[in-house]
Amino acid sequence: MTQKEFGEKLCVSDKIISKWELSRYPILAKALELSYEELLDG
Repeated sequence: MTQKEFGEKLCVSDKIISKWELSRYPILAKALELSYEELLDG
């Protein structure tokens, strides 16, 4: 899934997704109810 596609699902821009990927993995993992490791492993 691309950043754009993921952003559309969450109603945010692909730039926001990029920022989450770069510096906010723990917040994103929590929002998706995943562990940090699960998020990184895909």
